[in-house]
Amino acid sequence: EMYGTFQATSDIMSQAEVTLHVARPPTNVDITVGNAVISPASSTAIGKTDCNAANLIFNGDAETGDSRSWYIRGNLDDLGYIDIVQPGYSGNYAFKHTGQRTRMKTSMVQFLDMACFPAGSTWSISAKFIFVQTDESGNDIPVACEVNCPGFEFLVSEGGYEETTGYLENLLTGDMTVGDWNSYSATFSVTDSMALRKELWVVVSGVQPGFNYYLDDIVLSRVS
Repeated sequence: EMYGTFQATSDIMSQAEVTLHVARPPTNVDITVGNAVISPASSTAIGKTDCNAANLIFNGDAETGDSRSWYIRGNLDDLGYIDIVQPGYSGNYAFKHTGQRTRMKTSMVQFLDMACFPAGSTWSISAKFIFVQTDESGNDIPVACEVNCPGFEFLVSEGGYEETTGYLENLLTGDMTVGDWNSYSATFSVTDSMALRKELWVVVSGVQPGFNYYLDDIVLSRVS
C-alpha cells in the first residue's frame, strides 16, 4: 500500500480536473495500481501539517507499521531501503536502513513545510538508534561508533540554492551500548535565509558507507 497527503492550493481547486500521476518507477518495471482513493485527510492523518504539534516529525516511531513520510535521499542504484522491524524501542515497530549504501548521503530523509520554522526559532531533535556494520553478504554486526554515529542535519535545497546545518553532534555524551538502543539529542536554529525556502529537509547524517542503523522515537520540537 502507498499513502500520501497534499494540500489543495487555490490553483488546484480552480481546475476542472486533477491528474493523479504515479511517478519514479525504474524504466524496466511495470506497476499495476488499483483502489486509488482521494479523500479529505483527518486531523490526525500522517503527513498533515500542524505547526502547533508537539512533534513535527511525521511517523517518527514507525507505529503505522510502514515507512510513510520517509524516503531515502539520492537517486543512485545502491541506496538501500527502509525496513520495518520488531520490536521498537518503546513500541511495536522501528525503522531500519537496510542494504549496501555506497555514499554517506544516501540516508533517510523527511520533508517538512518551512512555514512551521520561522527565522530565529530554535528546535530540538531526538531519537533512539542502534548502529551496525553491514558485510558484503548483508549481515549486520552491532558495533560501537564514534565519529560515524547516526545523527541528523537540516537543510534546504531549492532552485540551485542549498544551505545546511551540517551534522549536528550528539549532546548526550555517555557511553553507548553496542547492539542496544542508544539516545541522540541535538538542537539547531533556523537562519533568515533558510526560512525563505518552501521545505525543510530532515536528514539522517554521519553514517559512513558499509554501516547502517535502526531508528525509533524521532521527535522534533520547538525550544524557543
